[in-house]
Parts: sequence; structure tokens; C-alpha cells
Amino acid sequence: MTQPSATTPWARSCYAIDLDGDRPVIVRATRSRSSVEYAILEANATVPQELGPSTIVATALPVRESITRWISAPFASARKAERVLPALLDIELPFPVEDCACLFLSRQRIETGGTRTLAVAARHTQVRRTIELSKAAGGDPVIIDVEGVAAWTQSLREHPGTARDDPAVVRLVVHLGASRSSLIIGQGSEYRSAHSLGDDPARDMTRLLRIQFEQSPGEIDWRWAGCGAADPARLRAIQTELETDWPGHHHIHSDSASFMARGIATRVLLPGPYRCNLRRGRLAHPLLARRSNRRSMKAAALYLVCALLVCAVNLGWRSAATTRESMMDRTLRDVATSAAGFPVAAKGEEALQIVKRARESSDARAESLARLFAPSLSQSMQTILQAAASNGLGVTTASFRPDNTGLTGEAPDWANCEAFISSLARVGLHATPSQRDDAGGVVRFVFAIHPDS
Repeated sequence: MTQPSATTPWARSCYAIDLDGDRPVIVRATRSRSSVEYAILEANATVPQELGPSTIVATALPVRESITRWISAPFASARKAERVLPALLDIELPFPVEDCACLFLSRQRIETGGTRTLAVAARHTQVRRTIELSKAAGGDPVIIDVEGVAAWTQSLREHPGTARDDPAVVRLVVHLGASRSSLIIGQGSEYRSAHSLGDDPARDMTRLLRIQFEQSPGEIDWRWAGCGAADPARLRAIQTELETDWPGHHHIHSDSASFMARGIATRVLLPGPYRCNLRRGRLAHPLLARRSNRRSMKAAALYLVCALLVCAVNLGWRSAATTRESMMDRTLRDVATSAAGFPVAAKGEEALQIVKRARESSDARAESLARLFAPSLSQSMQTILQAAASNGLGVTTASFRPDNTGLTGEAPDWANCEAFISSLARVGLHATPSQRDDAGGVVRFVFAIHPDS
């Protein structure tokens, strides 16, 4: 499962347990907006048995009991990369990936087109052992972090560096604990790796740095923490051995004995890079299981509400559509009744056909009535023939029908035709010549005659 580089915290306070040494260091931390207030418990103090609903216990796995690796996958797609990350991690592990809890953090694109991801893993047996050690110290941990990454992020938070620093600066965080020590290597603000140190930290660091760097990276940003950093004589001896081959600027974190516990608490309470919890799966704390169930129930309730809203909107839309359809049916029925002249109960195409038949029947009846009251054809014929005779027109043929009235004939001159047209116009008839022939001194003509509109 790939996680983003920053997470949103949900706890408001935390008891962080540093399990280094015979006497674990316990810090009670409280979140206040974007800051954290720390209170170091006394050496013989324990975590309270009853905790508030937003207070949890957290601890971290030692560097020697956890693994962090940057893994490259040849896929730019996050989904494709997620499928192969467990197999790629399995190659890096000295034990089967099925036997460990693992997370994949801070996915990044690389120039070759693939992705680069920080894998964090630990064997289930080590996670169980850390749970038991934490319970023995008085608290059942909800979150089990990783010491190497926790030390790195806390060092950057407490001492970000100066404005002169750039991404190429090599930063080394050395945690000198009561029973174990570790070296965390990074560049700029990016975590690279964490390594466990033995009884001779200076010798082990020299060996590790020679493996990491082919040549000295120049001025190194050294950061020291842990109870060993509070011992000036021990610290000075280590720094003297490193000064020749690995020179640089040295910074000692304040309250160095509680540094690791502060780092664990900060990562629980504030968002930031490389956050992780290896107490997961079948080893997950019951509190997280309950929170997961509540989130699932909230999500289910949200989906139900959304579904009900969709149903309500659908019902409302259907009701509105039905109402609109009824209004349209009533309007169409009124228009059809008005057009047909009698009540029309049919709808749609059937109503249109009824109206069409009714209009055709009505038009036929109206035409019959119009013919009854129209002027007679004989009277029109008499008027036209008298006008032709009085203007010297010889009629050759004449047609007198309601839809086709016309005549053909001859005249001595076109002026006779114009006088004929004027005569008809005075009685409401309009004559339009459709053919004219002046050959041989005789005007031959064809007229179409119709009433003026």
C-alpha cells in the first residue's frame, strides 16, 4: 500500500516511549495548532491506565530491527508501480516479504520515467516484541514508528539549517543512545538511509561513510542527539576521530536525552513527510480497528444519504415531468378542440389526425357555401364578352370555369387590348395577357381573367 509523504493526524495528545536502555524515556506531547508542547515524565513514571479519546501511545522500532530502502519501479503509473513494489522489496529483504509489515512512502517521479519509493519494513516478530516492551513500560502502542526516519524528521524540524544550505548538503544525524546508537544519512531535506552502530561509533561511521561516498562530500552538516550527546567527553572523542576524513559543522540538539521520544510524538501529532505505522494488519491496535469501522460506517451512511438524495431528486423530477406532461396534454386538447370545432379527447398523433380530418371537412363545406353566394358565371361571361365587343376584340375561344377563366382572340391594335383591360378593371376583374403576337398587323392575344384581390 502506497501512502503519501504527509498524513493528517487525528490524535490531540500522545505518550511517546523511547525504549532505549533499562529506563525508557516517556514524553507526554500535546498539539496546539501547528506546534507541539512536550513534558518529560520522571524516570519512574508510567503511562496512565486510562487515556482520553484523543490521546494515544506511540513508540518506534530500533534501526537494527527495521529496514528502509529506496526502491525504483519502471512504471510512471502509480497503480502499476504499486503492484510490483512488494516483489521489488522482497528482493531487498533477507526474509520473505510475507513475514513482515511494510509500507511504501513518498513516491517520486524519476528522469527515466519510472517511480522511486521509500519502503519501510520490519518482521512481524520484531513488531510483536516492540508491542510487548512498550506494554511493559506501561503503554499499549497504537502507532509503531521507525527510529531512523523519526530521528531524521525531528532533526530537520528542530534545526532546519541556515539559508546557505542547499539540496546538495550532506546531513548526518547521529543518535547516541543508552544501549544502541545509529547513523542517519540524508541530503538536503531528503532521507537516504539509516544504519545501526556498534560499540565503536566512530569506526563504524567511517566504514559506512566510505561505502556511501566514493570521496568526501566536503563540509558535512553533523547533528548529534541521544543521551550520549549530553556527555561532552564522549562526544568530543568521537568527533576528533571523524574530523580528519569527515569534517563539517556540528550541532547538538537540546534536551538530547528525550530527542527520540520527541521525534516519535511530533510525527503522531503533526503532518509531515515519511509518516508511518508498522502496527497494521492482524497486529493493528483495536483502537485503529474501531476507527476504521467508524469511518466505514460514516462512508456507508454518506453513500446512503447520497442515494436517498438521488432518489428524492429523481422522484421530484418525475413528478415535475408528469405535471408538465399533463399541462401540455391539456393545452393540446384545448387547441385541438378549438381547431376541430368539437371536443377532442384523443392525444398526440391521433388528435392531430382528427383535427386534420375535421378541417378538411370544414373547408369542403365552406367552399360549397362560397359557391352558393358567389356571382354567377353567366353574368361574368356576359360582362367579359361585352367589354371585348365594345373595344373591337374578336374572341376566338373562351373558357368560363370557377377555377379557370380565359379567352383568346384578335384585335386591330394593342390599344384595343389595353382598353379591354381597363374596362374589366372597372367591374372588378383583372385581365393578364399571357401571350402577344403582332405579326401581320393583327394583334393575337391570350388573356387569363380573374377577380381582383
